[in-house]
Amino acid sequence: MAVYTSITKEELKAFLSDFDVGTLQSFDGISSGVTNTNYLITTSLNKYILTVFEHHSMGELPFFINLMTFLSGHNIDCPNPILNNQKNSINLLKDKPALLVSFLKRRRS
Repeated sequence: MAVYTSITKEELKAFLSDFDVGTLQSFDGISSGVTNTNYLITTSLNKYILTVFEHHSMGELPFFINLMTFLSGHNIDCPNPILNNQKNSINLLKDKPALLVSFLKRRRS
């Protein structure tokens, strides 16, 4: 299982309170990862993916987040980082860097 950092509903509600994403309805750990902790978050407005980075520092992440933002802004099917109310995409959750991104729906071929 790849959920290394467990979070409670109260911790997640507190984290999400700094985002304009609606109210928390449910969250589930995603077990198919190897390095980071991922959760599928469902709110009253949408679905999101929360990644808690287990082995990366805050300083290592801007390149990847900027790339995701660029790609999604140019109509490439890529998750879009969600900014908090202070316009930050990288945030701390349980003293680890965390990123909330848009949920990509599976495309049928």
